Amino acid sequence: MSEKKDIREDLAPSYGDYAHAGVKAGLSFVPVIGGPISEFFSMVIAPPLEKRRDEWMTTIY
Repeated sequence: MSEKKDIREDLAPSYGDYAHAGVKAGLSFVPVIGGPISEFFSMVIAPPLEKRRDEWMTTIY
């Protein structure tokens, strides 16, 4: 029988989530093109929390 995990543990922010947010914020400081670059970064490299949320959603579906 599989063990049930607490969803709050899976969806709690991790160091990877903070690192992703930091890189995105740093990219947004680039004059003129920072905003589009930071959005492109988020599109290409998904935040770790989003990946965990997607995995969790597939398990309950």
